[in-house]
Amino acid sequence: MALRYTRKTLPQALADTANWAKPELSGCSDEERRRIDALTQAIKKYLRFECVTPLLKQLGLNHEQLLRALNRCTEVGADGRPVGWCALIKHLHINGYRRKKPLVYGGRPGFM
Repeated sequence: MALRYTRKTLPQALADTANWAKPELSGCSDEERRRIDALTQAIKKYLRFECVTPLLKQLGLNHEQLLRALNRCTEVGADGRPVGWCALIKHLHINGYRRKKPLVYGGRPGFM
């Protein structure tokens, strides 16, 4: 199971959001931009130990979704750096697919 960060367990190097990569939002819809801006604001407040409950209620999010977004932002990308705010873009794949189980050969095709 992967390590999951909260504001108390997040390393200081990852907590500096000023160094996080910023996404190019020119191709996003207005609704998507508002969602990304709101999540950005919520994560920044959360990391400053401010109360985020009213903001989360306004956005229709819960604490679990905020932590999931924070952990996506701090995930290390293919270039070895944190993905940053780009991780808030919907349907963005951060790392490529990796098979966990070995392929099983043999048997007959289509036979269960």
